[in-house]
Amino acid sequence: MVIGYGVILAVVIAFFGLYSVIRGVRSTALTTAAICFAFVVVVLSGSLLTDAFQRLGLVLNTPDTQAVFLAILFIFTLLATNRALKNIVPVPTRGLTRGERLGGLGLGLLNGFFVMAMIQHYLNSVLVAAAGGSNVSVGVPALSFSHPTPDTWSVKLIPTTFTLLPPSPSSDLWAKVPVALVLLLLLLAFIFFGTLYNRLSGNHG
Repeated sequence: MVIGYGVILAVVIAFFGLYSVIRGVRSTALTTAAICFAFVVVVLSGSLLTDAFQRLGLVLNTPDTQAVFLAILFIFTLLATNRALKNIVPVPTRGLTRGERLGGLGLGLLNGFFVMAMIQHYLNSVLVAAAGGSNVSVGVPALSFSHPTPDTWSVKLIPTTFTLLPPSPSSDLWAKVPVALVLLLLLLAFIFFGTLYNRLSGNHG
């Protein structure tokens, strides 16, 4: 089975969006804040933290190992911050309106984009190096279904190969981050003024 790197990016980003429909816009906004904080930590303090962990004995001597460390640091900071924010600022995730779910969808897609852009930014060189300019193939088990007779079905576990094509220039999410930031600001402004309008309309009513 051959799958393109861009397909994986699209699936992950879509998952963020669908999950955020369930959680709603306010819960998703906390995740957006956590992503921004993790982004600042890794971009501004990544080299300092890398040096600190090297002094503690962690082997981070090559650019690839440092890139993997920074990607893991970003994910860890994101998860920890997101958990802390949800404990500090509890928001309802039930009884959501259609507008809250649509807002969650928009923010969730952007959240998925930013997360994958950061991970891709640090791991792109690792993926390209692992691919060796071609592709990455991994042996994985797969189910095989057959219908030998009208009354019987056969299910077998067979070995197969999962082939990941290397990233293409068109799948470089990092280069599209400025556009995504503009879309994020526009979406946040739309949500803010929409919420303000609804509250003012409710007060007058």
